[in-house]
Formats: sequence, structure tokens, C-alpha cells
Amino acid sequence: MDYYLTLEHWSSLVRTMKDSEREHDIPAQETSNLAKDILRHIRSIRFRQGVLFKQRRGQEYEEFIEKLKTTYDAKAVERMVDEDEFWEVCFSLRG
Repeated sequence: MDYYLTLEHWSSLVRTMKDSEREHDIPAQETSNLAKDILRHIRSIRFRQGVLFKQRRGQEYEEFIEKLKTTYDAKAVERMVDEDEFWEVCFSLRG
């Protein structure tokens, strides 16, 4: 049950970010795709340095961010991963 409540909270955060990213001319679909890619990565990757990654540090984190920036707007990526609540909820959904 907690998983579904957390997933709903994640969805709510993404909806809020989609609205705020429009101010930066980022389409809602792109924001949604970025959020899903971040969540998918966090849920599926077996981290060598999980603590560092969660703290937004280390080589694995840096490589992940650079990869995202090749697909998405660099500033949008930074804004999303700097959103503490979103970041924590992604890790809560890790299972």
C-alpha cells in the first residue's frame, strides 16, 4: 500500500514540475520523460557507490547526469535532480 501512495506522490511532484518547467519553455512531455528516465535509472541500476549517488556525488552520478544532458535540456536536468523531494521519492520507489 505504501508503494502506491509513494508512486502517487511522485506523480503529483512530476505534475507540479511540468507546470513550472513551462515557464522555461520546456514541454510537459519532455519533463515527464525526463522524470521517468530518472526514476527508471534509480530503480533499475545496481550502484557501486549508492550512498554517493544518492548524495548526488561521485563518478556514477556525474556520468548519469551527462548522459541525461545529451537527451534533455541541461538546465532542466539540473533543476529536476536538485529538487530534493523528487530525488528522495525516486529512491523511496526503488524497492
